[in-house]
Amino acid sequence: MRRTALALHAIAATANAHSWAARIDAKDAPAIRAALDSGQPFVAAGALSPEACDAWTGNLMEGFGDAIVTQQIAGDPFDAPLAEFFYDALASTHETPHFLFDEALLEGNLRAAAIAPQRAIFEGEESWLDAFPAERRPADACVVCAGAGARSPLHRDPYDWTGTSLCLEGSKVWRFLLDVDDADLEAYKLPSEAFGDDSAGTQSDIDLYCVQEGDWPDAADFEDDRDLVKAKAGPENFTPSTQVPGRFCTALQFAGDVVIVPPKSWHQTYALEPSCAV
Repeated sequence: MRRTALALHAIAATANAHSWAARIDAKDAPAIRAALDSGQPFVAAGALSPEACDAWTGNLMEGFGDAIVTQQIAGDPFDAPLAEFFYDALASTHETPHFLFDEALLEGNLRAAAIAPQRAIFEGEESWLDAFPAERRPADACVVCAGAGARSPLHRDPYDWTGTSLCLEGSKVWRFLLDVDDADLEAYKLPSEAFGDDSAGTQSDIDLYCVQEGDWPDAADFEDDRDLVKAKAGPENFTPSTQVPGRFCTALQFAGDVVIVPPKSWHQTYALEPSCAV
């Protein structure tokens, strides 16, 4: 899928400003606090060790591999065991992406192990989620798995909370679209599958990664090659489905990293390679 030279020239002439999100050592408490206070997206790097990530994903397969979850191929949903996703996702492409989002799968020690590194970013601050009645509490451990080429919808999270996401396998590209109004994106409310209107987010049908530009490596080439990930993660490698206002900020997330999502910030993720996050 390619645009005409005239269309690409018009888009290039109105290209959005772009910056890279800061990567900060997750153990550097003063730097993390300053980044939180800045209100900008950033990556808390190395929040979980490679060994702990491997152990967690192994335990996920052992404990929940047979669990039936709703998966998607090119947006079409179907139910299948979780373990099948990781085999089928090897066939995922930009045009036929494989994606999984489950708000109710995790429980017990596995859930706690995924949440702990994310809450540690806030140095013991009370989570507002704890104030919700248990029966109306939004999910705090959503499993998100993606094959190469899969992307989330362009959206912003509910309420005024600061969101977090821990990558446990592979890598993810996070494109933040800042300094925009909901009306600019023809946004609409989308209730949570698990909690309905209580935790409705806001979504847009605009795809920031609609068209891949130039030649693309195989998904396997991105494994353990952070330079290649950065080379292909920038907005110059994609043409959105429509022009958007605002400015882009891109965060690169690898296994063990926590991405910090500021309140009400629009964002969309993209998988250059298979990934799993919570």
